[in-house]
Amino acid sequence: MNTSNPPEIPSSPANPENNHLEVTDIASAIESLLRNPLQLLKALRTQKNLILPLVFLTILSASILGLVLGSFSAGAQLWAAPLKVGGGLILSALICFPSLYVFSCLANSPLRLGGIAASYLCFLALLGLLLIAFAPILWIFTQSSNSLPFVGILSLIVWLLSFLLAGSLLRKINPTSKTSWQIQLWLLIFLTVTLQMSTALRPIIGTAPTHLPQEKKFFLAHWIESTEENDQTNSVLNRSSKKTKDTSQPNHTPTLEKN
Repeated sequence: MNTSNPPEIPSSPANPENNHLEVTDIASAIESLLRNPLQLLKALRTQKNLILPLVFLTILSASILGLVLGSFSAGAQLWAAPLKVGGGLILSALICFPSLYVFSCLANSPLRLGGIAASYLCFLALLGLLLIAFAPILWIFTQSSNSLPFVGILSLIVWLLSFLLAGSLLRKINPTSKTSWQIQLWLLIFLTVTLQMSTALRPIIGTAPTHLPQEKKFFLAHWIESTEENDQTNSVLNRSSKKTKDTSQPNHTPTLEKN
């Protein structure tokens, strides 16, 4: 009896578009940024028309995150928080770019000034896309929780996760062990500047009598003081609610009847 072998399952051919995506507009630039950031970095050498859309994408992404954070307190924070987060990120980026260039040169990076600027733009745009990805999750908690410290810690976690994922882009550009520590040190500098910028532009999540602070504070000191103030406020509210509950209860003291 003749036996025939079962037909082999054909393997799916590799899609060359995933490895080499042609970047022509902002939509393909976003996809390339998520799939293969190095491809976008190469495309920016010739596609100069993508620079402004990527800058706008970065500002818009940070502003959307600010809108989500401002929705916790609502009111004036709905327009103030987007301006602070978007403007603060761009200002921090401008402050940190000279140090990135110097660190790259000291690390003997093959990139020149234009290449470093292009990689920096890709880093910021990827950071913005990651912030947008986490924004719906953060929005759920801003609308369902009234705990300012909890929302603040959650916002910090979102920022750190987005920062770490976007920072991998700069490490890919400088993969050798000789340059890795310089890039990591600069990433720490950038992170510190952005955290201090959030303190300099406070309040972002909560409210205050003025839209900008009246005194200078280090961001760690501000976090500690905010936590202590929130604990004191909760303690006062708990004592007040307990006192109100006690006074609202009727007095059942028995009275003596005379025979």
